[in-house]
Amino acid sequence: VTDDDSIINGASTPLGSAGAGNGDFITGEVYTIDKAIPLVTSITRVNPSPTSAASVQFAVTFSASVTGVDTTDFVLSTTGVAGASITGVAGSGTNYTVTVSAGMLDGTIRLDVNDNDSIVNGLSTTLGGAGAGNGNFTTGEVYVIDRTSPTVTINQAAGQADPSGTSPVNFTVTFSEPVVSFTSANLVIGGTAGATTAVITGGPLVYNVAVSGMTGNGSVTLTMNGGAVTDAAGNTSATSTSADNVVTFVAVVLAPATPVPGLDGRGLGILGLLVMMFGVALRRRYR
Repeated sequence: VTDDDSIINGASTPLGSAGAGNGDFITGEVYTIDKAIPLVTSITRVNPSPTSAASVQFAVTFSASVTGVDTTDFVLSTTGVAGASITGVAGSGTNYTVTVSAGMLDGTIRLDVNDNDSIVNGLSTTLGGAGAGNGNFTTGEVYVIDRTSPTVTINQAAGQADPSGTSPVNFTVTFSEPVVSFTSANLVIGGTAGATTAVITGGPLVYNVAVSGMTGNGSVTLTMNGGAVTDAAGNTSATSTSADNVVTFVAVVLAPATPVPGLDGRGLGILGLLVMMFGVALRRRYR
């Protein structure tokens, strides 16, 4: 009230007595006017993606405190996966968490808001305003569901001589998808030539592995056991397969104890190499 002495009682006494302003009143109750329409501001992943988990969660954020949020306010947009479903909603105010069963198979899952006017703010203003659908939200984050184990093949590298007298011996390791932390410790170096060391280059799908440390004549092999590495979703790798992951290594050509007439050092070297190559051919023929 702004007192200008125009308000008087029956005896003509001004409000607050004579003098403007001494009857002012400024401590009354207040109305809060809120015409804002509640909206969904974001839907984000709670868990890592890609994932192989059986269930995932989404965080749903509203522009104002709301009530009436339940499973019927959400729908799933999926590709690839089968049987995914919304299993629960928890939260209050502006923040809710929606739990989703990820179903079966590989694919993607996105959570959308399907506005049916059941979500309201404290003044009973419906999500997006009056009318179903005007509060829909379809641009949230997406989960990649990956339940497929990575496969790996290991073979002689292109151009690798077999037999070979040169170190290192090179193999090509090929994964079906990128894997996490692939190191030489994941590999099994075998054979009879005594190889000990592997150096890895390349990636993220195709790697070259240079094997060295051979101490004598014999074979050099390279394999990988199942479960040695994982993909980004945590799926463990299968045991490696190969078309040809064996290289014959010729470290020293042994000369016969008794010289053979007409056969010099060069001839002995050629003879030894031919014998080794013949052995390789037989191994490949009857593998």
